Amino acid sequence: MTIDQKRAAANLRDSELIEKHKNGDAQAFPSLIKFHHDTIFSLCLDFLDSFEDAEDATQEIIITIFNDINSGKYIERQVFEGWLFVTTKHYLLQLKRKRKLNTSDSKKLVKQMMAIPDQEKTEELDTTIITQLLEKLPPENVELLKYRFWDKLSWKKIGELMDIGENSASGQGSKILKKLQKMMGENIFQKNRRIFKV
Repeated sequence: MTIDQKRAAANLRDSELIEKHKNGDAQAFPSLIKFHHDTIFSLCLDFLDSFEDAEDATQEIIITIFNDINSGKYIERQVFEGWLFVTTKHYLLQLKRKRKLNTSDSKKLVKQMMAIPDQEKTEELDTTIITQLLEKLPPENVELLKYRFWDKLSWKKIGELMDIGENSASGQGSKILKKLQKMMGENIFQKNRRIFKV
């Protein structure tokens, strides 16, 4: 069986289980989730870097999927696996946006933005000032910077994750760094110029 045939068979299986669930089959939804649980958990673990947090997020996403199917938010003509992937990513993005960036994460992000190895000392750089400024940015701005500098994602991938498109993601990245430049002031900016290259 080719990859396309396997994918088609999986899509048909998912559609049949969803239809059975809607018709009152109590075993259909657990069976559906059984096929996709590992995918959801892996995505959560990659995003959250914590086994316990990933387990909690997986359960919340399963509840969201259950409710969306029952409410009709999931449209049957959509490929379920693709819809599940987008739903999971959206949940994780919202979860990360709600989490305040702590000082340790801020410092790590600054080092990533400046391409400084974690073990390298940075006393000569104004990392403390930049860290404080990062913590003043809106969560979605910090999230975009983390995707770009921390996770090393392309603008295309960032655009997909944030539902804003590749060009919009790149444009927002430039605006955020210009905002940081303005907040820092010219003197500090000149000393830390390499941070403003996207």
